[in-house]
This record gives sequence, C-alpha cells and structure tokens, in this order.
Amino acid sequence: MPDDAIPPKPLTYHAFALWRFLAALIIMFYHFVHLSDDWRTWVPWLENMLPLLDLFFMVSGFLIYERYQSRLGNMKSFMVFLYKRLARLYPLHLITTLFFVALGVVWEAGLIRAENGPVLFDWSALPANFLLLQAWGTTEWLSFNFPSWSLSAEWLCYLLMPLVVLVATRSGIAGLIFGAVLAYMIALFVIAQGWSPAQSVAEMKNWGAFRAVGSFFIGAALVRIVHLTTFKMGSHLAGQISMAFTVWLMFQPAAYGLVLTALAATLWLAALAERDNPHGMAWMRPGLPVLAVSFGIYLWHPVLEAIYLKGIWRIIEPIVDFRIDWLFIPAAISTIVVALVSHVLFEKPIGDWLIDRLHGRKIRHALAARSALMEGGR
Repeated sequence: MPDDAIPPKPLTYHAFALWRFLAALIIMFYHFVHLSDDWRTWVPWLENMLPLLDLFFMVSGFLIYERYQSRLGNMKSFMVFLYKRLARLYPLHLITTLFFVALGVVWEAGLIRAENGPVLFDWSALPANFLLLQAWGTTEWLSFNFPSWSLSAEWLCYLLMPLVVLVATRSGIAGLIFGAVLAYMIALFVIAQGWSPAQSVAEMKNWGAFRAVGSFFIGAALVRIVHLTTFKMGSHLAGQISMAFTVWLMFQPAAYGLVLTALAATLWLAALAERDNPHGMAWMRPGLPVLAVSFGIYLWHPVLEAIYLKGIWRIIEPIVDFRIDWLFIPAAISTIVVALVSHVLFEKPIGDWLIDRLHGRKIRHALAARSALMEGGR
C-alpha cells in the first residue's frame, strides 16, 4: 500500500478495550496492595493473574499486525511506523520517568526516605530506561517507573515487525506460531541459566521482552486465523464467557502454556464477534474514551502511588488512625482522572504535533519535487 493511501477504517474491538482497561486496574491494585498490612494475602492471590500482561502483548500484536501488515513494504514505511509509535507512546513514558528522576534527586539529597531507594533510583539503569532497553536483560532489576518495562518489551516487538510480516508472508500461521514458541523457549533458557530472577515466564520483567515477542507473534497469528475462519460468530457472549473461564484457569494449577492458549482462544472469539456483529457492543461506545486510557493508567499509577501511599500517607499516619488501604480507592480514582486529563491535554496533542511535523515534511518534500519537475520542464 502506498504511504499516502488511506487504509480501510479498522474495526473497533470493544472487548479488547474493556479487557485491557480491567487488566490495567488489576495491575494497579496489585502494586498498591504491596503496601497493605494484608499484603501476604492479597499479593499471592493477585499474582495468579500475572498472565494478564500477556493479554496486552497479544492484543497489541493483533491490532498492530492487522493495521500494518501491508504497509511496511520498505525501510521508509518502517521508519515512519516506528516514528508514529514513539510519537504516541514515548511522551508519557518520558514524563513519568522524569517524575521518578526528580524524586531520586530529592531522595539523594536526603529530603525523603525510600526503603527501596538504591533499587528504585538505580542511576546506572537510567540510560536503559530512556532508551527503552530495560526489559531486554540490560538491567539487574526494574527501576524508576518500573511498569515501563512493558513499553520496552513492546518496543522490541515493533522493531521486529518486518520479521513478523516476513514470517507471516512466507510461512503463514504455522510460521508465526513457531516464532512464538521460539521466543518462549528463549525466555525459558534465560530462566534456566539464572540470568533472570523470575521463576517462570509469567513473572519475567527485566527480561520480559522475549515473553512479549512470543505473545505478539500469537496476536499476529490470530489475525490470520480470524481471516480464515468461515463460520459466523454473531454473539459477543462467547468471548466474555471464555475470558471468565481463562481468569478462572489462572487460579488453577494449570500450565502457563494452557493459560496462553485460553487467552488466544478468547481473543479469537471476541475478534470473530466484532467481525460478524460489529454493532453488538455498541452500548460500550460512550465509555470508549475512558477505556482507551489503559496505557495511561498503567504508567501513571506508580506516580499516584508515590504521592498518595508514600507521600500523603506518611504525613497523616501519625495523626489519623486508619489503614493505608483506605487510600487505595482515592489513589485509583485519581490515577484514572490523571490518565484521562493526560491523554486529552498532553499525550494526544504532543503525539498529533509530532506526527503533523512528519506529514508537514512530506508535503514540503512533495511540493519541492513538484516545483523542481515543473522547472525542469520549462
């Protein structure tokens, strides 16, 4: 497809948006409850749902491959793709990382205390954080805005998009599934060598890019599987039931591979329903602007955690007699509000501005080329 061609309007995957939003909320509360007096109960319970992170990468692989599978025909189009991805995602990563850099400077000055300060403010890991390399095995532990490891993992997936397209073109679904298995095998090898502190692939973070690549390949394969599926799926209920079953499966002594298979089947059913009944979940459309900020919730919640649960709490703890758990709800609500405001007033305007600069250069180059052609014809 030419660079200036207008692609068909993609489907709105309502279920994907809902599940990513709920997964972001669960991850937020998972981090919050580490500070609770009852953390020994809640942390292990919520850790059963760690495979929900793979949901992010599968959905990303599905949506990115569906949109760009025929638009990365040369190096120029690939570089434009990377630029647009960074324009949409990097500004939020940068501002949240800089918040923790500023916090680290204050901690170094001795103005605040942080029990995990040497790990959280590991200055040697700052270049890897800025360059989105912290989930590639380049750091011993996560630091600064630690959930951004998943963005680092996504970045590797984006860099591998030409390979994903090539494998899909040459070997189809089988090749994509083989790519996924190979990525998971590399992740298992890393664990076996003791390079990662994780005990399982579901726990991998500072080497999480390899886990993400596996799920990304699965998401791309699902696009092709949906395309080849001939029967009709008019009801969206099957996907919702499948997701409920998958979450239940996470709490059972089930193998990680079985949970991944259930996640993939769930996304397949939901995608079929969107294809065959795109208006079946139209009732969700007024809420889509809120559901769309799952990425913002994911990156902003450590900031609000620092403000509420490590800042405000330490001020009021000696004065007011109540549990820190009571601050979880206001911290969560504030995170959602900040994510919405950030999306509207910061991320989207900055992303649009950066992309407009790219389009502006294209227009100027096209006009210059046209002018030169006209001059040559005189």
